[in-house]
Amino acid sequence: MKMNTLVACAFSILAQVSFAQETALITKINGSGFTSADDARTETCEVFQNKVVITHKYGAYGEQSFTSQEVRRIKLSNSIKNVIQSVAKEDVSKSDNLLCDGPSTKVSSSLAGETIDLFVTGGCGSPRIERNGSQVRMLLDLVSTYCPVTHDFGVQNTNL
Repeated sequence: MKMNTLVACAFSILAQVSFAQETALITKINGSGFTSADDARTETCEVFQNKVVITHKYGAYGEQSFTSQEVRRIKLSNSIKNVIQSVAKEDVSKSDNLLCDGPSTKVSSSLAGETIDLFVTGGCGSPRIERNGSQVRMLLDLVSTYCPVTHDFGVQNTNL
């Protein structure tokens, strides 16, 4: 009986661990902007320490849309976490976004439950956000290696 209880506890713990949602270190989201539901496109690029998950969504609604997902194995050194922590100290600039309903890009990093915007095109009343510095350039270069498309109609940033 004790063995059955032990096995049940082990399976319970494994199930909880396997269902725990891992958070990406860097996430890049490209959206097509205001368009017909059939023409809507979204690309999400999530960089984890051991993989990159690239998800494309075609269409906007349920049964009239579909997704494709690719997982690429990578190995990032633990020091990437130091870079992510340092990026929060880099300068942030915000400016008006004069484009509404157009394609957009948002890149953010996350560590220990804190999300930091690295680059946001903004739109329809929300500002364009850019972090400036060597640490953010490293993170933007990394995510752009796997998802090179960036929708940017504002001031051209050579870091993307």
